Amino acid sequence: MLYRFKTCLLAFVCWQGGTIAFGQGTATLPVKYSKAVWASYNLQVLLPNQMQILADYQHRRTGDFERAYQIGYRAGIGYVFSPAFSSTAGVALFQNYLVEPNRVDPDYRLWQQVTLKQTIFKLKLENRYRLEQRWVQSTPQNPFNDAPKIYSNRIRYRAMLQYPLLTISSDDEKRKPLLNAVVNNELFIQFGENVSGRYFDQNRFNIGLIGILSPATSVQLGYMNHYSALRTSGAFQSTGALQFSISNTIRAAEPEETKPQP
Repeated sequence: MLYRFKTCLLAFVCWQGGTIAFGQGTATLPVKYSKAVWASYNLQVLLPNQMQILADYQHRRTGDFERAYQIGYRAGIGYVFSPAFSSTAGVALFQNYLVEPNRVDPDYRLWQQVTLKQTIFKLKLENRYRLEQRWVQSTPQNPFNDAPKIYSNRIRYRAMLQYPLLTISSDDEKRKPLLNAVVNNELFIQFGENVSGRYFDQNRFNIGLIGILSPATSVQLGYMNHYSALRTSGAFQSTGALQFSISNTIRAAEPEETKPQP
């Protein structure tokens, strides 16, 4: 067990180290720096027969709160094979608010994901693999928003660790967490005919705290570094973002057994 813990922790450190090394390797390219605030609401509905619905709302603003630059809606339905393994597929719409030119660019997506969870001692590990099919604006600098959409594929891999900082006793004599430390890293890679050699899309590194208000509700506050490739040039953008989210889990009632008719 200790060996597995050390192996998982080492893999995560190496993963993040490789991301930092990539950033240093592109340091000679132009990099723009910015600040932002990201807020989100995440909903999980557990249905009978091990089905689930996942939905989230994303609201992302510039660091001075002056304007929203991206708003997103995502929903999907999936199957929970076990507490350690689930799969989901769905649709998403993200609205990108541009300044020059002044317009809104929609980003339409289909997505499929697999999530693997594991607990080693007190450490919770989660690996999420997500595949996206996207239809995005081909020429963001076009002021009329009449350019045709192009199709592209993207794969996302997120590794997340959680560790309890504060716990309380419960009726079943187990310690329940009240406050968790969380760290995660997510890498985005594009592929397909329309990528034109720009395979790296973005990377998100987040560190923060999760407050568990009840078995159904939690809040997260953290800091994220968002490193992304700009579509309109060969430059990159590094954004430091304050991140806040609320998560809810709803358990739908199991269907009542059909009573025999007299």
